[in-house]
Amino acid sequence: MRDNLQEWQAGLRFKLESLIKAKTFKILKGLPLLKVTPRSCKIVLRNKIHTDNTITRHKAKVIIRGFEQQYGIDY
Repeated sequence: MRDNLQEWQAGLRFKLESLIKAKTFKILKGLPLLKVTPRSCKIVLRNKIHTDNTITRHKAKVIIRGFEQQYGIDY
């Protein structure tokens, strides 16, 4: 990631913007006063590679940690 920092940031920015546009993700600042409990997430970075082993793009994936949910309370 250190080699191509701007490309990784662009990939992550693209992913976050698409999630926010789809209204499935919201970045919270401070303690929210909502009736919904926020979940933490993990970011996975991966190179997409062509068959000739050249890097196509830098892909970011945002994974919500669903194991933090409690049955009957959060879902």
